[in-house]
Amino acid sequence: MLLLKLIKINNNVVVYNYFPENAEDYGTIELDLKSREARLIKRADKYKQTMYLMHAYQGLLRMLDENDFSDTRVVAWY
Repeated sequence: MLLLKLIKINNNVVVYNYFPENAEDYGTIELDLKSREARLIKRADKYKQTMYLMHAYQGLLRMLDENDFSDTRVVAWY
């Protein structure tokens, strides 16, 4: 699981920090709201596995589809 925390949002871009396993270590991901393309700004140092980045991206896409950019969101999978 990971936690997404909103950093900023404007007309074109949303930026979230992602916290793998709810740890203090985090990464930062940006999503272009029009093209749906993501850009990694900072990778979480301790949790370098790409699965966390993939789940963060999927979480942002889900938020875009729902038009719900909450301050925080938990993304879980099994």
